Amino acid sequence: MKIIFEIGLPEIEVPQKDIYTIGRMSKGGETPANDFVLPIVDKRISRYQCYIEYEDESYYLYDGCCNDPDYGELAGKPSAFGTFLNGKRVTTTEGLPLQSGDYIEFLNEVKEGPTYRLRVRYKDE
Repeated sequence: MKIIFEIGLPEIEVPQKDIYTIGRMSKGGETPANDFVLPIVDKRISRYQCYIEYEDESYYLYDGCCNDPDYGELAGKPSAFGTFLNGKRVTTTEGLPLQSGDYIEFLNEVKEGPTYRLRVRYKDE
């Protein structure tokens, strides 16, 4: 099963792997080492916003930077303003299961500016 991210057009099909990292572009347009870089420069979204981990034949969403030691001091840190799954806040320690059709959302609790949504869809291989 593959994950497809829909954030407008075109949709993006991501190769199957155990961990997907998601974050924004940096202000200068550089892209951090994420599997999916949001086409957004809004600094309220973290460069390492959230990650998806494949465990026990299911995908789980976590907030912040993954705990991989390759990320140095950022490993395990939460995002600045949180990550939400269908409106429910996600933590760095307890992943929420992802279903096809779910929405990953950013900046839900920020009063000014837009909320960003990323739709997840599964594709059988």
